[in-house]
Amino acid sequence: MYRVILAFLAASPAFAQIPGSLTPEVHPLLPIQTCATRRGCKTINTKVVLDSQYRWHHVKGGYDPCVNNGVFNPATCKKADECAANCEVEGVDYASYGISTSGNALTLQLFNPTGGLASPRVYLLKEDGLTYYKFRMLNKEFTYDVDVSNLPCGTNGALYFSEMSASGERNAKSNTAGATYGTGYCDAQCPKQNFINGKANFDYKYGACCQEMDIWEANSRATAFTPHPCATRGLFKCTGADCGAGNDRKQGICDMDGCDFNSYRLGVKNFYGRGPEFTIDTTKKMTVVTQFITDNGEDRGELVEIRRLYVQDGVVIANAAANLTGLLNYDSISDEYCEKEVDVLGGSGTNELRGGSKVMGEAMERGMVLALSLWWDNGSYMWWLDGKNPGDPESLRRGPCNTEVESTPQYITANFKPSVVFSNIKLGDFGTTYGPQV
Repeated sequence: MYRVILAFLAASPAFAQIPGSLTPEVHPLLPIQTCATRRGCKTINTKVVLDSQYRWHHVKGGYDPCVNNGVFNPATCKKADECAANCEVEGVDYASYGISTSGNALTLQLFNPTGGLASPRVYLLKEDGLTYYKFRMLNKEFTYDVDVSNLPCGTNGALYFSEMSASGERNAKSNTAGATYGTGYCDAQCPKQNFINGKANFDYKYGACCQEMDIWEANSRATAFTPHPCATRGLFKCTGADCGAGNDRKQGICDMDGCDFNSYRLGVKNFYGRGPEFTIDTTKKMTVVTQFITDNGEDRGELVEIRRLYVQDGVVIANAAANLTGLLNYDSISDEYCEKEVDVLGGSGTNELRGGSKVMGEAMERGMVLALSLWWDNGSYMWWLDGKNPGDPESLRRGPCNTEVESTPQYITANFKPSVVFSNIKLGDFGTTYGPQV
């Protein structure tokens, strides 16, 4: 969707990929479970790691920043392939970034304890803390609990998968920090990362593209899930039109806008919202189940459908069925749904051109990394999730929020302290991660 690269509050921007020695890196524990029909559920002691973009980065052996006002330090960064080798990335105090864990629950706060903008993004690491945990989701269901009751309009507590490398693009020459320090990020928006494949991204010329599956983008007023296939495999270093920048989003190598399922946008305005009048009451915790259906019912089959279920107050709730002419009764994502979504709603997604469900499924078979984040949209005020583009007709509204008032960072800062809690994360065979048997 329409994302904006935020200016994150950290000691300095991220421009290094060698471990520093000033602040120890201690990863908060966040155990998950894998479940199977015959053996039940097994706990894995996974951890979270803060994205390298949020960390303090300084000249190797010193304290000078590796960048000032977006310009690389010329004394340290004369060549792209040497810059990272001359800079160090430090560990962090996770609480100061609005990140905390307790048991199997992760809490993300938009503001840190001192009131500064935190807007954290973390990834799931394997038990050894050296590589990202890879999820393989074909013919499986992915389930978690989430509490969005403290997320107002204009915020997004997101849980999604990215086809990052397991090592975080670690290499012996210029990125010895790797996944341990949260390096190697990419997604379907082709973000202009500071380092890509261990080389400095001078003038932000390149983007870091890869397959992205948005399981959950939500606040307490609206939610959507969205596949973003890319015509590539793993991280692709894009430039020019391939990055889909500006008015050329359709030309990008990825389906940047994606094929989303947003019940409000699809005409079911009483399905998700604050209070008992909604089918899903967002003032209370809920369980979210996403199932990845293959054509042959096997783990190595071709992805053909993405289904959604909810559980709240012990009741299993089917996903909303679309209530729009041309999309009537669609309640899941498939290539057929995506084609009609563009026709009916005038979307700008390029799902079919970028390979659709088949390509998305191939990334899932290879394995994807779990990312969890909380952010606001300082550019378009999250209209694409919970409101309306000021230039669009009311019929294209995606949620009930007044985009130009209550979704602005200024309004949020004055009235809320947003936070989201993700917990009880599971991956397993169909029917093993939720319901009375769990």
